[in-house]
Amino acid sequence: MTAVQVPPIFQNVLKQQKDTFRVLKNRKVLDGKDYRRMEKEYDRKSFLQPLDADNTKANIYFTRRKFIRYVWQTEIFEDYD
Repeated sequence: MTAVQVPPIFQNVLKQQKDTFRVLKNRKVLDGKDYRRMEKEYDRKSFLQPLDADNTKANIYFTRRKFIRYVWQTEIFEDYD
């Protein structure tokens, strides 16, 4: 039986797939004790900051600034005087 020649373009894909399988095979599976420990750790924290809360605040701030600039440039508020 002869060895199959894999085109170079697919070698990287096969290597990534092999690495993925290796990582999945060696991962630690959580058991009940781990989940109870994690629950106790989370119970001790008073507030968990959402991961993207800072980004949301920044988006609201810059959207508000753009809106205010647009309103003053288009002079929408003059109609309400």
